[in-house]
Amino acid sequence: MSEIFSHFIQHFDRYFILSRQSVLVIQWSSVCLAVLYALNFHPKISRERVWFYAGILLRAVLI
Repeated sequence: MSEIFSHFIQHFDRYFILSRQSVLVIQWSSVCLAVLYALNFHPKISRERVWFYAGILLRAVLI
């Protein structure tokens, strides 16, 4: 799984000039979104709350 993220980040690194900090933000955001997606199927966790946190994460990354 980490190889997929590394390949994804290397793709960005080739076509865009990104600092090391930007690459780390993209990597950790991808990991967090994957975890939130996995938690979406847990019976005791509200789906609305998961998508709310995913929206906050995406907004923070896009800023």
